[in-house]
Amino acid sequence: MAPPDYPDLSTLHVSKTRARSSTESLLGKEYPTNSSILLPCPKPLTDASEYTLDRIAESLKYAASVLNFKERKLSPIGQRAVLQYKKACKWLLDEAKQNDKPTDILGKRYLEDATNNCLAIIRGHEREKFFNAVLTFTNTTSAQQLQDQLVALRRMSFLAKYGDLLAEACKKLRSEAQTRKLLHSEYLSGYWTDVAAKLIKEKPAWKEFTLRGKDDMREHCNTWAAVIQGCGCAGFDFENMLKIIFLYAERNEIFHSGLLPLIQQGDYHELSRILATDLIEIPAATIPSEDLEAEFLKQLLNSLIDHWFVRNEHNVDDYKRWGPSKALDKLYLELQKPESESKPTPKGKGKEAASKSKVDIYKDDLAEVMVEVAKKLRNEEQVRAMEELERRVSVEGRKRKRVAASRLQAEDDRTKKWRDHWEKLVKASGTFRKVSDSYKINFGGLDAPPDVVVGDPTSP
Repeated sequence: MAPPDYPDLSTLHVSKTRARSSTESLLGKEYPTNSSILLPCPKPLTDASEYTLDRIAESLKYAASVLNFKERKLSPIGQRAVLQYKKACKWLLDEAKQNDKPTDILGKRYLEDATNNCLAIIRGHEREKFFNAVLTFTNTTSAQQLQDQLVALRRMSFLAKYGDLLAEACKKLRSEAQTRKLLHSEYLSGYWTDVAAKLIKEKPAWKEFTLRGKDDMREHCNTWAAVIQGCGCAGFDFENMLKIIFLYAERNEIFHSGLLPLIQQGDYHELSRILATDLIEIPAATIPSEDLEAEFLKQLLNSLIDHWFVRNEHNVDDYKRWGPSKALDKLYLELQKPESESKPTPKGKGKEAASKSKVDIYKDDLAEVMVEVAKKLRNEEQVRAMEELERRVSVEGRKRKRVAASRLQAEDDRTKKWRDHWEKLVKASGTFRKVSDSYKINFGGLDAPPDVVVGDPTSP
């Protein structure tokens, strides 16, 4: 019996233990020596092939700065993660410097697997670091929620850029319907957000009328009838016009509605939640160097909360225990009243209409809040300094009148009326001066003319 054919072991690659290079020797002059500076984590790259030696050296530099940072101590599991990350970076950089590369199949496979494992550790660490930082900054709990917010942000950007075009199409539709006095054209008046809401409400009736031929549903879809007639006159495609109306309504709801719908619906819990959340997220929405901007936003939101809610004295930050104030209940009741069909008369041209629009009522309430914000932010020393600066830079030495913040709006209206009359008086005085000079030149003075001109018989 012949002996088995054993492989020649001399041809196999036997890995030898060798001393690995230190972090200092791998980075050289780039090694972070300042333990009070924490370098930012490198941005994760899309493809593994993009991780060059310079890029891996940047990752190693970051890992060294984290481990050397003395002002914040890592947790045990966090330290283990950074050490694994650092070890992977060191192995890749050290392996790239070695000259004795394996030539056999097993050795090459081992080197390829080890390289891929190290790259996976580096990419996984950086992705996790960036992903958690983004979740924390945006106050989201999952990748899907973050993606939804990003999509909403892109959609908002799109509507902001092309909202004017949508507005022109909607205005033309309304103009054609009202100019030609089409049937049910009054259903296209008002805010386009309300028009879109009426279209959604009437959609089941419109389907019953168009698809199933139920003529008795015609009176329940007047808004749809007004749109389709307006499209015929304006030359718009009906389906495309509906998309335009809904997009423009969505844009208006984002840019103009604010907190008004929540108050109108009486959803005080959601209103308090939004205000409390926005108050917490002010640092994330402002630039760290802009202290005055952050302070103003804090005062604004706190004034809104104090105006609309009564905070719990034992836990003022728990919005779930806030109760509606008298001002909020009053505003809610005002918003429930139906708007008058007559439009308010322009200021200074007759009596003002008995009722205001809901938006005007809401703005008047916010104006009261801004008065309170102005009181809280008023710094007397800064006011005096600004008055002195204005006096120095003013060529005409304009007069200033200081009034209480509660009387600011009334005094401002009075000053505008005062200024209008003053300008008329100055204009009239200028006209009088010109006429007076002309009178002197033509008649030799400012004497009144004779009442009667008669002939003198003594003169030739």
